[in-house]
Amino acid sequence: MSRDFLFGGTRAMTETKACRGCGAQILWLQMPSGKMMPVDAKPKKVIIMKEHVGHGETRVLPELVNGYTPHWASCPKAAEFKK
Repeated sequence: MSRDFLFGGTRAMTETKACRGCGAQILWLQMPSGKMMPVDAKPKKVIIMKEHVGHGETRVLPELVNGYTPHWASCPKAAEFKK
């Protein structure tokens, strides 16, 4: 049984599936548009720039977070699934 969780406002399935093209383990994220996007199951550390407000000023600072790579960027058979 799979469960959903929220990741940065994006809904994600917690159960991994095998890619039909290459067999790699993937997760599905529901984007704000409602479309589903396959991502590599293993998160990576990525740096995002985040706005911080304090002491009367706003600064943009780097922050290290877990992120996911779209599977079409790593799948050797991605071209077979393009619409």
